[in-house]
Amino acid sequence: MPQHKFRINMILIIATLLSAASLVLILLDAQPPAVQILSFVAGASLFVIVLMREFPKPDKIYTWIAKKHAIFILIPFLLVLNIVSKKYEHVWDVSELKLFALRSETIEFVKKINDPVRIIIFLRSDDKTVPYAQWLKDQLSKYTPNIVIEIKNINKEILLTRNYDVKKSGETVLVTGSNWVKVAGFREELILYGLMRVLYRQDAAICFMTGHGEPQVVDESDDGISSLKELLDSLGYKTGFVSFLGDNARTIHEKCGAVVDICPKGRFIPAEERLFGELADSDIPLFIAVNPPTPAELELVLEKSGVSFLDKIIVDENNLGRKQPLTDLIMTQLAGHPINEDIGEYIYMPETQSISAVNDHDVAWNVLIETPLDKAIHYMGEDTGKERLVLAVVGEKGGSRKFVLFGSGKPFLNENISFGGNKQIFLNSVRWLLNEENIELVKGRQQAETSISITERGLEWAKRFSFYFFPGAMFLTTLIILGVHRKS
Repeated sequence: MPQHKFRINMILIIATLLSAASLVLILLDAQPPAVQILSFVAGASLFVIVLMREFPKPDKIYTWIAKKHAIFILIPFLLVLNIVSKKYEHVWDVSELKLFALRSETIEFVKKINDPVRIIIFLRSDDKTVPYAQWLKDQLSKYTPNIVIEIKNINKEILLTRNYDVKKSGETVLVTGSNWVKVAGFREELILYGLMRVLYRQDAAICFMTGHGEPQVVDESDDGISSLKELLDSLGYKTGFVSFLGDNARTIHEKCGAVVDICPKGRFIPAEERLFGELADSDIPLFIAVNPPTPAELELVLEKSGVSFLDKIIVDENNLGRKQPLTDLIMTQLAGHPINEDIGEYIYMPETQSISAVNDHDVAWNVLIETPLDKAIHYMGEDTGKERLVLAVVGEKGGSRKFVLFGSGKPFLNENISFGGNKQIFLNSVRWLLNEENIELVKGRQQAETSISITERGLEWAKRFSFYFFPGAMFLTTLIILGVHRKS
């Protein structure tokens, strides 16, 4: 076979295979769309080359059409194929984070929901995320009749927005019976958090301890903890406040599912010490992150449960020359505990102290964060070489989750909460204390935004003509030309 004939045949074969692959990927709605576009462009480029070589001169065009009448006969077949593919839609999602399909865990979770849940998504009429909201509505309706999604215009539904305190486009309310929660958006993971809250733990508020030098949850400066409250609010958690002086153990138990105390400082008066002891002895879960030096009264209460904070402060060897007793640690090795799942690359812990936890008859302690052996750690004024030091622990009392203790509260201030996995480890700690970590949630998924400037009907026709007709015609044309070449 002449070399130029061989090249032509190879081009024809490759063009046929690429056009077939393009058609298959488009019919399966492979995601992300770049997969479809790349296969189509590659096939179309070779198709143009083939067509330019095969297209007849103007004086022979009618003869060519007569000989290639099979192409025009098969066009109705493509139309039928379009109709069938539209009726039996299927999304084949090959993106790494499964952005264009519900995860199997989500599907199994919603299938098990027996109570009717109404999900109200508030959007502006010109919001670019409307197509995603409609897609989510269609997807969930396939798997359960108990979830009904409504898309409301935030500018028109004045009564609803007032009833549910909706202030921003995208905020979503989940309602079942007389219970409801509001989440910050309608991404898949936020919907899951909202369902979890409204169905199982709707009355469990996360209460921040105040009145003893703790950072304020309304303080948006670097020294505040407003970011923690915003995080919990966005996921449908109810938040509140309690005080050592204004509340007692009974009232705290009635309104709190867990108590968060970050950076308490100064001396405790006897009434405060007594209340903290009652909380430690009760079944209310406690998240405590305390800066060195630890208040003496607080340490006395925790010692009764087997915990003490070491009086030697951790110093990173890399900062010894700075002559600073309190320096920063970036932890990249974490203990194997559910709280440490999906944390990311590191935890940023400025000014931390080590912890000693001994199991007693009431509380069983486990390490949450400890220093790695391959990094020499120095105590203030003493070089101990390589040694593991515990920086955070968790404790279970009578089989129930009771304590999460950190040797520093600074990782959770606004200044540091966005570093590394600090925000995630706080959220995981809350979920662990509330026994909610059994649901696998999606991490890092981004909400799809689609800009649409034409009507939905026009978009559908454009999709059929551009995405289905051209690859199909390209495939059939190259297949016929290849057959003619092989016959000749």
